[in-house]
Amino acid sequence: MQGISNALTFCFTSTLSAYMRAAGKNYVNTYFHIVTTIATYLAKIIVCFSGLNYVFVLLLTLFINLLKCIAFNLYKRYHCKELGKYRKEIQMKLPQRNSLLIHEISGAIFAGTDVVLISIFCDLKTASVYTVYSMFVMACSGIISQVFTSLTYILGNAYSEGKMFHRVVDRFNAFYIAAVFAIYSTLYLLLGPLISIYTNGITDINYTDALLPLLFVLIQLL
Repeated sequence: MQGISNALTFCFTSTLSAYMRAAGKNYVNTYFHIVTTIATYLAKIIVCFSGLNYVFVLLLTLFINLLKCIAFNLYKRYHCKELGKYRKEIQMKLPQRNSLLIHEISGAIFAGTDVVLISIFCDLKTASVYTVYSMFVMACSGIISQVFTSLTYILGNAYSEGKMFHRVVDRFNAFYIAAVFAIYSTLYLLLGPLISIYTNGITDINYTDALLPLLFVLIQLL
């Protein structure tokens, strides 16, 4: 169900999301993401306190994502009419769009198989340890992604106007790599203590591991 939810988001909102980033309106994507996230967590809290099965939590997440897709497309109908008008011209300017689609699909597959494989070949407790560490790292990754995705408009603008594009890209990449290295180095120092606080009182398995923060951070840096 979680996979279906992500697939719906990709199929019905990815084009508009990319357009918003290119047009310098990534704040629209951010607004939709914030509202969806808040609604999802509120729904999870209500379901958990009601004592319902966890399947209902996933169903609610799926339903909220469906509403997000509908809202996105309503926004496109009233505020992005040019997307439909210039559809053929846009496709002609994106000859590698099918390669990008394959890249996105493969990324989704790899992103969703880790917990499944750990659950099958290890056990659910080990998967729980992995998920807790992954949660903190992915939260950090999400913050970085939101900030730098908002800045890609600058690259598109420099490319379209021919403003020393290569120099702009080099500076952007240098700043991005330096910022990411600094943020993840800080996370490496703080991740162990954060996990200890977050899992305090849980005794069924040991969540504290000196090597795991290093491995998770190295994956992101590499």
